[in-house]
Order: sequence, then C-alpha cells, then structure tokens
Amino acid sequence: SSLNDTAELIAQALEMPVRITREAQIAVDRNQAQLPNSIDFSGSASTVLNRIAGQYGVYWRFAGEAVEFYLIETRVFAIDVFSGTLSNTVGVSGQASTSSSTGSGNGGGSGGSSGGDQRTTFTNSTDFFPSIAESVKSMLTPSGKVASSHALGSLTVTDTPDVLSNVAEFVAQTNKRLGRPITFEVKIYSFQATANTNYGIDFALLAGNISKNFGVKAIATAGV
Repeated sequence: SSLNDTAELIAQALEMPVRITREAQIAVDRNQAQLPNSIDFSGSASTVLNRIAGQYGVYWRFAGEAVEFYLIETRVFAIDVFSGTLSNTVGVSGQASTSSSTGSGNGGGSGGSSGGDQRTTFTNSTDFFPSIAESVKSMLTPSGKVASSHALGSLTVTDTPDVLSNVAEFVAQTNKRLGRPITFEVKIYSFQATANTNYGIDFALLAGNISKNFGVKAIATAGV
C-alpha cells in the first residue's frame, strides 16, 4: 500500500493529522517496488510508527499536533577550533670591538666597534575549518548538502537523521581534540661577540630547514 493510504489509517487510529514531507514522498514514490503489502498495527503508537517508517524507508516525528513522515532535516553545528596565524620572531644580536696600541713613549692606537642584528620570523597558518568541512561533506548521502560559514565558525548540514547523528559525533570529537589548550615554550638566548669570535650562524639556512621540516613559514632578516 502507498504511504498516503497508510497515513490515512494512522490519522484515523490516532485521531490526529498525519503529514508527509515532499522529500519523503519523492523517496517513497521512487521505491514503489519495495513498498510493503501489509502493515502491522499492533503495539504502542511509537512502535507502530517506527515499524511503518522503517518499512517505507523514511523517518517520523511529532510536529506540533501532527505526525510527520520525513526524510531529511537541517542542523547547525558549531566548530570550536582556533583558526588564524601564529607568528614568532627570534633574534640574535652581537657587538664586536677591536683595539690595538703600538710604540713606546708616544701613544698610538686605534679602536673600533660594530654591531649587528639578525632575526628569523616563524609564521604558522593554522586553519582546520576547510578540512573539517570537507570531512563532513564526505559523510553525506547524495541528497545531503553542507553550507559552511568560516566567519561564524559553523556548518549547516541537511541530510537524514542517521547522517546528522554521525556528523554530530564527528564534530564533537573534533572540537574536543582540537580545542585542547596548547602550551608554547619560548627560550631567549643572548650573547656578545668580539672581533675574534665567529659563530658562523646562517639564519637563511636555519629558516629554510625549519620551513622544510616543520611545515611553517620562516623568514630570516638581517640588520646593522
């Protein structure tokens, strides 16, 4: 029997209106060959409604004073993870000086000083939102859809209740995992250089290695 015929029987039995959403009707009409030949109305109202919804491949809920058979619904999920750019600058500065004196009786000498400063900036862009949205999209049925709002940090998902339940669990686990506090340890080193000291620090090479090994953007700058 059709879902419309069954809905009329349910309305008479429960003495309340029964509605069928457009998406649910389309899905049932598409599967005419799989419709049940008979309906078992034994048991409580919720038991009967669960059985009928399962036989027709749809879902049911109370919508105000009516029973409604539906296929999809929409929920909004908040993504509580940090997105942005972290920037840290470390620098090494040194001062070099030279002096000399020669002769006896007559004073003579020369002196000089020079200073230098080199700094390396590490920039790490952290944005998990696009990958989370793509992961949710891969969980949807062909009729499902997702709309993301990066500014609001939310995903609006439309799909079957089963899929929405899976999405809710995924988002909860993601928020828990990525929302943990992160501790940064910063160490500052200072030294003074003389003319006879050459530490051989290549900040350009250091920045390149950090960018390659840790996936962050490092820029080395030098000043005098």
